[in-house]
Amino acid sequence: MQSESIELGFLSIFSLLTFFIFLLVSKFSNKILSGALMDNDFEKPQAFHSEPVSRSGGLASIISLFIFFYFYYLLYSEILFNYLFIATGIFFIGSLDDFKVKIKPITRLFVMIIILFILIYFLEIKIKSIDLIFLNSLID
Repeated sequence: MQSESIELGFLSIFSLLTFFIFLLVSKFSNKILSGALMDNDFEKPQAFHSEPVSRSGGLASIISLFIFFYFYYLLYSEILFNYLFIATGIFFIGSLDDFKVKIKPITRLFVMIIILFILIYFLEIKIKSIDLIFLNSLID
């Protein structure tokens, strides 16, 4: 019962911290690197906005995730290398478009899927089942 309370408290603090990281990064994204975190490209295929918006969601997510990994290490003395590699790889592929590297969205999706499959295959990650029937055959 005591460890469950500690874990729920940790999760609550982490959620609150993540919210504030998103808020701060979004608020100051137009000032960081002379507005490099603002999306001004309205011509890309996935753009549906008509005025500049912050593209700091991925950055805030990866910062929050690294903070989580750090706290996890402090609590359990274990580094989650597998998840760290997957999260970092997917983040970098996803952020290429934000930094003006022209990649078609479908190409980026396939590269992310390939990276995910390669990392799951080579790292010690066990997936027992997925709710998508056609993917369960790949797991077997």
